[in-house]
Amino acid sequence: MKYVGRGRKGRYIYLRYAWRIIGVFPMDLIVRVKKIKGTCPVYNIGDSIVIRDGYILDTEQSAEVCMHSLASLLPYYVALSRGIPPESLGLSGPKQGVAYLQCLDPCELTGGGTVIFEVTPVDEAIS
Repeated sequence: MKYVGRGRKGRYIYLRYAWRIIGVFPMDLIVRVKKIKGTCPVYNIGDSIVIRDGYILDTEQSAEVCMHSLASLLPYYVALSRGIPPESLGLSGPKQGVAYLQCLDPCELTGGGTVIFEVTPVDEAIS
């Protein structure tokens, strides 16, 4: 694939192809709600958040997003989208290659809900 067209879209297609060739193109991430301690006003078990290309929060394919959950995801999403194993980040759990995080709401003190997320890198683009 060559550079296609002018403008932003053309550059995007070219860069995406170039990053795939050298092997550093970020993967998509699916962040799923695995468990809820207490009562969360935003999420239900099974809800998911989709992060495309390592940095684009796909609002069309995602559930509503709580700011508390973003705070817990922000330190790790870049590394996970670039293939750093969750084991290297101290985020591994029962499934290999899947990271586990939780939101920052201390449900015992606030009466809210602490959500545990399962973060799965997806090598193929999500459409």
